[in-house]
Amino acid sequence: MAKVIHKNHVRFYRKMNELSLIELSEKLGKSRTFITRLEACEVAPTIDFCWQIAEFFNLEISELFFREGHESEKRVVYCNGSEQK
Repeated sequence: MAKVIHKNHVRFYRKMNELSLIELSEKLGKSRTFITRLEACEVAPTIDFCWQIAEFFNLEISELFFREGHESEKRVVYCNGSEQK
């Protein structure tokens, strides 16, 4: 069975919302190291954390996390819920 590689857009949405690693880690109750490793796809988050971070960014989980080769299109959306058209 082939290894499934999971990817994410956490760094993209963090930077788009002008959040530092420390700011995001504080808002989500995780360490800066965890967020760094998450962005680098070195850790697999729990499903509960996937829900938490997706809700924080006003996204669906599938817009934030995906399998390699199944990337969803990024859209411009901010933590406050506004969306650029």
